[in-house]
Amino acid sequence: RLGHAEAAGTALALASVTASAVGSVATKKWGHGHHPVASLLIPFVTATLVTAVLAACVESPLQLHYSAATWATILYLAAAGSVGAFACFFYVMQHLDVTVVSYQTFVIPIVAVLLGYTFLGETISPRVGLGAVLILGGIALATFVRGRRQVA
Repeated sequence: RLGHAEAAGTALALASVTASAVGSVATKKWGHGHHPVASLLIPFVTATLVTAVLAACVESPLQLHYSAATWATILYLAAAGSVGAFACFFYVMQHLDVTVVSYQTFVIPIVAVLLGYTFLGETISPRVGLGAVLILGGIALATFVRGRRQVA
C-alpha cells in the first residue's frame, strides 16, 4: 500500500509522462514551419527566469563559488545538452512518426549503462543485459509489426 508521499510521487511521475506525451503529439501536429531553436525560446527563457528567481529566494549566493570549469560545464549543458538536444528532437519530430521518436525513452537507460561500463568501469549484470536485449527486441518488434500493419 502506498503512503501519501509515495502516491503523490507516483501521480507526479504519471503527470510528467503525460505532459511529455501531449507535448510530443502537439509538436508533431502543430510544430511545422517553425525553426527548432525558435520553438525553444519561450520555454527556455521562462524556465531560466523562474529558476533564477527561485534560486535567489532559496539559495545563499555568498556561499557559491564558480570556477571556470563550473561555468564551462553550465554553458556546455545549456548549449549542447539543452538547445542542441531539443533542436535535434524537434527536427526529428517533424520528420518521423511520434511513436518512433518516443522509443528514445527506452534507449536512454541502455546508453547510460553502456557509458557507465565504458567510462566508469561499472559492471553489467546478466539481468541488466537481458533487460537491454528485451527492450531493443521490443522496439524492433513494435517497429516491424507497425510497418507491416501500415503496408496492409
